[in-house]
Amino acid sequence: MANYTTLTSDKKRGVALILCLFLGVFGAHNFYVGKVGKGILYLCTAGLFGIGALVDLIQIILGTFTDNAHQHLRDWGDKKQITKVGIIAFAVFIIICLIGSAAAKSANKSNVAKEAEKAAVQELAEKDGLYTFDNCTLKYTDYLLSKDEYDDNKDVLVLNFDYTNTKDTAEEFDYAVEIKVFQNGVELESPFSTSGIEKYNIDNNGKKIKTDTTISVQRGYYLDDKSSVTVELYNNMFSDKPTYSFDVEIK
Repeated sequence: MANYTTLTSDKKRGVALILCLFLGVFGAHNFYVGKVGKGILYLCTAGLFGIGALVDLIQIILGTFTDNAHQHLRDWGDKKQITKVGIIAFAVFIIICLIGSAAAKSANKSNVAKEAEKAAVQELAEKDGLYTFDNCTLKYTDYLLSKDEYDDNKDVLVLNFDYTNTKDTAEEFDYAVEIKVFQNGVELESPFSTSGIEKYNIDNNGKKIKTDTTISVQRGYYLDDKSSVTVELYNNMFSDKPTYSFDVEIK
């Protein structure tokens, strides 16, 4: 009959258990048993997103976890060693938690500061009517009311802006800023053509202008009634949220 010898690792099972319990997502138990590559993987992936660390913890408890030489960890180790490692591991865990909490608070403060700055910029913009974007500045000057003679004399709101190109290259207003206008919560449509609409001209909208050049531009919208409208200015046509918004009272 053949005799089989089962090798036991000199690494302590109790130490591995403590390290995995408190620092498993950082791969501490893998580094302890000599599995450096796996430890680095855990360090970079938070213990394989926590799943790998949990599996290792179960294996250590069941006695099936092995070291880098594929020898099982069976010896729990003495209580003093386990206690010492447990205290150190717990202390490191607490320190990591405190650092993480401080980083989260710092990030939150930064977000609050950014929101405050954005609110301040918005307030200043509302006061002066000057709106700054990545590639241009837009100054709202006034509005005028007109009618579309070719479309049942619908009321048309024409917004007047001064557009300044701040890009290094020539750019046109039509591709610089996205403007949406809402009335009673519903987005207003723009006239397909300027024909038949008095005092409405969009010729300047498609003209390319050089850096630091300013040109007057217009945008028109069909009104549903004579109530106020909300104008939303987007940094570009792909933006999900407006950079600025302001209300226009129709008189």
